[in-house]
Amino acid sequence: MWFLEVVVSWQILTPILLILGFAYMFWFYKKPPAPVGAVWRLAKSLNVKPEFIMEMIGNMGKSRGQIFIQTLSNVETESLELGAQTFFVYQTYSKNRHPENIRWWTKKMVARGFQVALSTKSCEAISVFLNEIGVDQISLMDFRKEIAAANS
Repeated sequence: MWFLEVVVSWQILTPILLILGFAYMFWFYKKPPAPVGAVWRLAKSLNVKPEFIMEMIGNMGKSRGQIFIQTLSNVETESLELGAQTFFVYQTYSKNRHPENIRWWTKKMVARGFQVALSTKSCEAISVFLNEIGVDQISLMDFRKEIAAANS
């Protein structure tokens, strides 16, 4: 008779374990951690590979990269706009300042619905994020003129 009790208990426990297993797989497993989700959201909105965003974050330094990811993790549109502008400055200011490259990234940003015109507030934030790379606020304010000249 003890065998019958074991079989009945397994018949009750098996569906419960299956339900808990599926709940874990479909609820918790699909949610990416905040840094991965933030990077993926920015990469998808810019239509670039996430590796490019991760490269930029890696070049920012540990503390500034974490601040950038925390900023991106906000669901507000302004944080995504700032992330896109930071990536734009990274690609055009620190990697390749050629006017053709600036034009190409400008077209890509506008096509994806982002502004290329950098406000004083965004220049301030971008200079904090990219300070390790050599971007300071004064040179970034001058770079706005280069952007305008390349796109005219």
